[in-house]
Amino acid sequence: MKSSKNWRWPEGTLFRWQDQVPRIDLSVEGAVLKGSLHAELDLKDPDLARFVHLLLGLLEEETVSSKALQKLLVPEKYQNLLREYEDREQAFSGVRERFMANLEAVDEVVFDLFGLTRGERAHVKARLASFPLDRLRPRYPWEVGEPRPLRAYTEDRFR
Repeated sequence: MKSSKNWRWPEGTLFRWQDQVPRIDLSVEGAVLKGSLHAELDLKDPDLARFVHLLLGLLEEETVSSKALQKLLVPEKYQNLLREYEDREQAFSGVRERFMANLEAVDEVVFDLFGLTRGERAHVKARLASFPLDRLRPRYPWEVGEPRPLRAYTEDRFR
């Protein structure tokens, strides 16, 4: 089996990543991967930043540390993989849009059944879009569930 070459982090790139950043807080701005005030990574290439962001979304840990970044394997031909991902994502976007339109239609039917006024409907939608309810996420068909690791304290259980 032929080993594939992996891209290497440029010297001194990771010194700006000092936090344990929750994966959900990661964002990409141009060529910079941002996590918090003390966690940003200038990758000099917007495609690389988007690819690293996608890879970090697949980690099992809930937070991203500089150690996790150092272990990340990025293939040299990541542009091809990123292009393939974006093509498939674009092809699937129509399905997602139709699903969300149907979901909106269901919401309107439920609002009608409860006899809510326009103001009440707007209030319900605004409340669902604000913290902490905006953190609740239904399981959409296109999203992969993230099983949380079991936290068992077996080392002191039988003492």
